[in-house]
Amino acid sequence: MKKIAFILAGLMLVASYGCSSDEAKKAVEETKEAVEATKMAAMKAADDAAEMTKEAATATKEAAVEAADKAAELTKEAAEDAKIKTAEMTEKAAAATKEAAADVEEKAAAMTKEGSAEVEDKAAEMSK
Repeated sequence: MKKIAFILAGLMLVASYGCSSDEAKKAVEETKEAVEATKMAAMKAADDAAEMTKEAATATKEAAVEAADKAAELTKEAAEDAKIKTAEMTEKAAAATKEAAADVEEKAAAMTKEGSAEVEDKAAEMSK
């Protein structure tokens, strides 16, 4: 835009100081060419910016997909680890429960044996 303003100012100066018609036509033609070149440069810059934006968006999308894939993989690994740890804890709990049940069974048998010995003693006393 600054170039166009300078060119237009130059044309106005040339017109105000008066110059030959051929020189004025030549200046107008050069001004038109400069304006056209400026427009082309602006369009190319806009096209380049659009292309760079598109490339950046594509790269961002690819990075997001890669991050999502990595997160899914890590989640899967964590789930597998949790499954293994849960199985180990379940096995330990089952073993502890079995051991406790065996202890309770032994104590119940001992108490039953003691109880029946007492009952037999009492029964013997009563029958006398």
